[in-house]
Amino acid sequence: MSARSRRKIFAAFYNTVNQKKIIRFLKGLLRRYPRLVVIMDNGPGHKGPLLRAFLRRNRKCLKFIYFPTHSPELNPVEQCNKEIKKPLHNRYFGTVPAMRQAVRRFIKKDILLPKMFNYLCP
Repeated sequence: MSARSRRKIFAAFYNTVNQKKIIRFLKGLLRRYPRLVVIMDNGPGHKGPLLRAFLRRNRKCLKFIYFPTHSPELNPVEQCNKEIKKPLHNRYFGTVPAMRQAVRRFIKKDILLPKMFNYLCP
């Protein structure tokens, strides 16, 4: 799971993504940023009852906007994920922590940040 601001990319690694893990990820973001607008795809797990209740409880500091269905090309995080996969494809990682470390090293590079906010409106 990942999110990004103008200056930073945030990532969390989960074996599966469900509402509880999305809420955990959002709580971590809210600790850093007291007010958030989250733009999210329309996955079924992104609209369940636990997440709706969390949004209601945090409506003063958290706003959700959903991308249209079947439009990953509009989502800057998807574009970022595509870039992250390039240096990591066709590589074997002996452990999950080794793979996470490689992803974190790549995320820290600034090459992803400027173009990701300009790709829809060059």
